[in-house]
Amino acid sequence: MSINNVISSSCDLFRTGKFTDCCNLIQHTVDNCNLQKITANDEVEFIILRNNLLVCNSLRILPEISTVSTEYVGKMTEFINISQLYLYEKHIPLELRINFVCNALHWYWLKPTDIPDFCYNKILILVSESLHEVLHENGKSTVNFGSHVGNEQDILNSLECLANRFLSLEPILVVQCLEISQILLLIFLSRRSFTSLLVDFTMELIDKIKTITCAFKLKRPRHVANCFKLGLSKINDFLDTEHIKTTIISGHVSLCIRHILENQNQQALCILNKMEQYMNQNDELFCLMCYLKALVNFNLDELEMALCYLSQMVEYPMETFVKSRCYLLLGRTHSKIGNSDLAIQSFEELKGSIFNNIMTYYMSQHYEMNNMQFMQMVVLEQAIKGDFNEHNRYEELSNSFITKVLIILHPQPDLTKRQLLYLAAKKKYEHTNYKLSASTYLSLLELNEVDQYISDLVTMPPMFMLKHEAAIALIKAHKLEESFKLCQALVEEYEPGYGMWKSDSFWADELNSYSFNVVGTMLLAETGLSIVYMLKSVLIL
Repeated sequence: MSINNVISSSCDLFRTGKFTDCCNLIQHTVDNCNLQKITANDEVEFIILRNNLLVCNSLRILPEISTVSTEYVGKMTEFINISQLYLYEKHIPLELRINFVCNALHWYWLKPTDIPDFCYNKILILVSESLHEVLHENGKSTVNFGSHVGNEQDILNSLECLANRFLSLEPILVVQCLEISQILLLIFLSRRSFTSLLVDFTMELIDKIKTITCAFKLKRPRHVANCFKLGLSKINDFLDTEHIKTTIISGHVSLCIRHILENQNQQALCILNKMEQYMNQNDELFCLMCYLKALVNFNLDELEMALCYLSQMVEYPMETFVKSRCYLLLGRTHSKIGNSDLAIQSFEELKGSIFNNIMTYYMSQHYEMNNMQFMQMVVLEQAIKGDFNEHNRYEELSNSFITKVLIILHPQPDLTKRQLLYLAAKKKYEHTNYKLSASTYLSLLELNEVDQYISDLVTMPPMFMLKHEAAIALIKAHKLEESFKLCQALVEEYEPGYGMWKSDSFWADELNSYSFNVVGTMLLAETGLSIVYMLKSVLIL
């Protein structure tokens, strides 16, 4: 079978999502290619085959990359290598070379959060060099300022130069440059850095998009339709000018998320209203828009509007994470309105799931707001006695566009095991259930886990203060000996012993109040013990 026939057959398999069969077909062809008598045209076709094999293999393992990190890292290295290898090979069509870079950038964006970020700078340098090459091959001489202004700023400079030439560029290159800009913006949002660099560019792009797409109609675009790509949408698109629609929607979504993160909800609503013109009411992007509109209206206290958009979401099939955000927001909205039964019903949709901890947090808040202290204690106690391992399997989350985007707004995990235990211990203490509080504090101190990420929902004190809070709870629970030993251990942790209580010490400010005076707590426990021993002696006599 010729390479052209193989590419055609593999395209059919790719379109139908038969990635394993597609990989097997391409791999067999690659293994049997005679590279000694290859023409320039054959070389391009062979490179396309290599790219297609890499993309197809990546999509095949995509559902498992959270559990097999070596697979992700291996593919990331391949994407970077193939991009660097061919970037300056001018006999290969430029749009093909830029597609390699787009794939590398998109695979980087799909990185699971638990895998260390090992190639951020490599990716930015690759993107910067590729944009310079686009400018250079289209008659624009450039200077790379990356070492002076940073790669992020250098990329923006290149994109702005290209934006001024969009009408003269090949449409497919325009689409690729736009996609690069929007994947980068999502990456910057995920990292909470450099977001301002691409915001103005994206806003200007959205304003000019109709002019750009009208210009496309006057040109006959060059397609690389047989070259597979990773895309922003759930189902991967081929290099096609129609792909610009998904890219523009992504731009709107990114701007909206930035406004929400900066508590600019009215501006976020304006962006979402503009986005509606690009939407179809039967896809996951419409579902995403409904959630964002519901969240913004919730933040603006337009609760009935929030319920309206959430009710539209419920009509669509939703991925696990999207469903969790929908029902959490639905419960919070009902709770805020005062629909107690509906709030609890919404939260309980997540009961026993991997989102059990966050469900417990919001149910606890709901009961506290309604002065239902007993029910608050019940729901917290049920949660901490549950199967934490079952409730914290966040690796199951999808890598789809909508899930990745919502994780920017709601970083995972929502609430760790340690945070939930601490919340329970504090609430029990506040409600004077000192024995239960002390027991929960001790359970928390027995944990050897270290949280890589801690949610903003529950603030955890340093371990020193956590142990002291436990000591106070133990005194209140009349467990004086345990409290004394815990305080004694705290004092002995520091050198040179009691020198830590000097006025210029690190803890001086914390120790000015009784609540954080470990020595005071220890003396109180010791005094209590002395009284107990004295009473025992009297009784014996």
